[in-house]
Amino acid sequence: ISIVTLIASGKFGSLQGIRNNCVKSLKALRRSEDRDSAIGALKRLEQPSLRKNVLSRFAVMRQHFFLEDLEKVLIQAVKCRNYFVHGPGDKTFNPTIAEKHKTFLTQTLEFVFATAELIECGWSANEWRLRPHTGHHWFSRYLSEYSQSCQALLSEPKKPPKASRTPPKAKPPGKLKKI
Repeated sequence: ISIVTLIASGKFGSLQGIRNNCVKSLKALRRSEDRDSAIGALKRLEQPSLRKNVLSRFAVMRQHFFLEDLEKVLIQAVKCRNYFVHGPGDKTFNPTIAEKHKTFLTQTLEFVFATAELIECGWSANEWRLRPHTGHHWFSRYLSEYSQSCQALLSEPKKPPKASRTPPKAKPPGKLKKI
């Protein structure tokens, strides 16, 4: 039985109730790094994840900029960030993507957050797009390079290559020459 099934059954109350009971029980324990970490994790349960935060910023700016497959790129950007922060825990993320595309993924996050903030402050993205810009403005540079970078990113294999189970054969030692 999964925890979702137990919560849905109503036997244990709501997710918030279960969380509160767990936090209360943990606080009764002697203070330790593990205890404090568990309490912190439980308190973050109802907070939006990084992925949700990124996609909410995307929702603000997508009405003003149409960038094909931007949501897919953003999901890869979050996975890449998580790879660098938490290590290789996500089996669906190909680490070669992080190395090859980290600049593009970082710029994508910057573009989405910056444009969403500007739009919410009253900036007219439509007026901006209608004016000519050079490559000196990083929004212009990002937009002009987006399609090529996106295509390169999304053509990468989604999952990392499987490691070979058989170790490479060792070369037999060569004959030593007398000097």
